[in-house]
Amino acid sequence: PPPNALAQSFGQYYSRQYPLPPVAQRYDGIAFRTATKQLGYHPYPTPCAINTVEGFQGRHACVNCGFCNGWGCPNGAKSSTLTTVLRSAVATGRCQVRSECYAFQVKLDATGRAKSVLYVDRNFAVQEQPARLIILACSAVDTPRLALLSACSTHPNGLGNNQSGMVGENLTTHATPSVVVQITDGVHSWDTYRGAWNTISIDDFQNLSSFGDLPGSVVFPRGGVVSAVGPSPGYPLGSGGPISLAVGIMKPPGLYAGGGNTFSPTGAWGAGLMQAMASGYGGAAYVLGVCEELPQANNRVDLDPSVRDVYGFPVARITYTSHPNDLAISEYVANRLVAVGDAMLASIGAAGSSAAAPTQSMDEAPRYFVHQHGTMRMGSSPATSVVNRYGQFWDIPNLFVADGSLFPTAGGYNPTHTIEALAHWVASYIAANGASVMAQTE
Repeated sequence: PPPNALAQSFGQYYSRQYPLPPVAQRYDGIAFRTATKQLGYHPYPTPCAINTVEGFQGRHACVNCGFCNGWGCPNGAKSSTLTTVLRSAVATGRCQVRSECYAFQVKLDATGRAKSVLYVDRNFAVQEQPARLIILACSAVDTPRLALLSACSTHPNGLGNNQSGMVGENLTTHATPSVVVQITDGVHSWDTYRGAWNTISIDDFQNLSSFGDLPGSVVFPRGGVVSAVGPSPGYPLGSGGPISLAVGIMKPPGLYAGGGNTFSPTGAWGAGLMQAMASGYGGAAYVLGVCEELPQANNRVDLDPSVRDVYGFPVARITYTSHPNDLAISEYVANRLVAVGDAMLASIGAAGSSAAAPTQSMDEAPRYFVHQHGTMRMGSSPATSVVNRYGQFWDIPNLFVADGSLFPTAGGYNPTHTIEALAHWVASYIAANGASVMAQTE
């Protein structure tokens, strides 16, 4: 990739080149790049798990259809696990995927080691799968839920809860300060229906300690990455892809149109639908921050005492309250990004306006959780964490975690690449130490 000027200022450099060129820039991404450079920031192509070279790993290159976020990829360019890891693993003959199954308990033997997983198969029959080593990778919500569902006589409060009592605690998500950049001249268009969801970013809002106008309500000056984003089925009317826009206008009965936004139902069909789409489509671009939210023990996942799922087990109950610092950071960053939006409009000579989305706490306006982390915190002491630095349960040596629940803090980036790195980290430890791990006892 091209040098990252901000990283270089901190003495940080890429250890090696990415294997593929960056994805193509959308029109709003080009304007974002121009605008942020003019404002003294340091834009760079966002690393995307999207194939940009025809034939790489036997797959097609991206054709910029715009359906990346929220939809399936029609030609396999998007590097989901279905087209990469799982396909390669199954091809070895040593991986079996059991789909439509529901794991509900990890069982232990008399020595305190994990011995098997109970699950319901696709025919609703209960099966038991013995294993020498078990890895939980069910997400920051369902991994702690499975650990809690697996409570037994030696772990009455759930697996991993005997020492720290922290299973399910410190759930984090991300604050998402944002600005809608609206063209109003009826001539220009952001052309947001094509291209990858996120093509260009800046890291200048990661560390806010040098910003001289921070409000006094900010006690931890960490922000996050800022990008020009879209199309997406979850973003405001006019800045998403064509399907999300059409669904947002039509509001078909029983279908909620994406991502926590409340669209005004117009009920437009036929010619009315076409006119509504033509009048608003492509006029809005979206500048989004992904900012770190502080971990709090009371933000947690536990078992609901009364609600059961279709299999009869307690569902996950999520308790979440926004920290005052999260709200202060979100409002501050959103207001600063208005200048970016205005500069984007100026860079293409378009008339319009930029407006920061209102900052609301989770208590005031519960929002959708896109990024979830924490809940099975990794650490250096069993008194303050659920697992060790390798994702290994402190008191169940052959039981591991390898997902976003390991995060001690949220960080200011989309978590996917970090989750992938942690999975490699945990797997590398197991590969190097598996024999000794499976010989350990509690």
